[in-house]
Amino acid sequence: MEGSNCDGNGGWMRIGYINMTEPGATCPQGLYSYTYGGKTLCDKSQGLGNGCSATFFLAIGLNYTKVCGQARGYQFGGTDGIYPNREGGSENIDDAYVDGLSITHGSNPRQHIWTYAVGFTADGNTTADCPCNNGTIVSMPSYVGNDYYCESGATKSTFHNHNFYPDDILWDGQQCGSRESPCCSSSTIPWFIKTLPQSVTDDIELRMCSSGGYPDEATPFDIFEIYVR
Repeated sequence: MEGSNCDGNGGWMRIGYINMTEPGATCPQGLYSYTYGGKTLCDKSQGLGNGCSATFFLAIGLNYTKVCGQARGYQFGGTDGIYPNREGGSENIDDAYVDGLSITHGSNPRQHIWTYAVGFTADGNTTADCPCNNGTIVSMPSYVGNDYYCESGATKSTFHNHNFYPDDILWDGQQCGSRESPCCSSSTIPWFIKTLPQSVTDDIELRMCSSGGYPDEATPFDIFEIYVR
């Protein structure tokens, strides 16, 4: 049954599926394929610097009020979470407010669905770390609220500039220490379910954003799914 990982009920329509671990898999138009540590992953353009690369998943006119999805990603370099972060970023939903994935619908402005963010270290509590870390000093943009997941692949002791951290997969609720444990407490992680305030037929936009550029930071992913109902 489609969407069985969403809420156990039927009626879900899958409109987006990426799994770069499958033979012949490719990144969707607008995103780019790069190799990190022997893994072929999707990312924003490495030549972009501050900003976002985007792709769209077509709703083909379906009316929907719920969105469900999952993502699996990795940390490269010194990612720094969600605005306001150490590199400034932007508080505007239409700009690079996150180092990670932004899922939205609509335009002028975009309407937030979910954010997958990557903090600097799993055991930190600076403005570069996940807002859900214990002792955090980061406040969330109002349009994000609690509709996000955030994890880090590095710790203070393992972090090195321009390193790839494949051993702690992001947004899976695993390998979460005491500081990061609130970020991993959702019973549905890596899946999210979002109920929209009204029915829409908008296509869904996935943006890969960062306040800095490669090789300083990147948040590539290999799995992404999106469903509507």
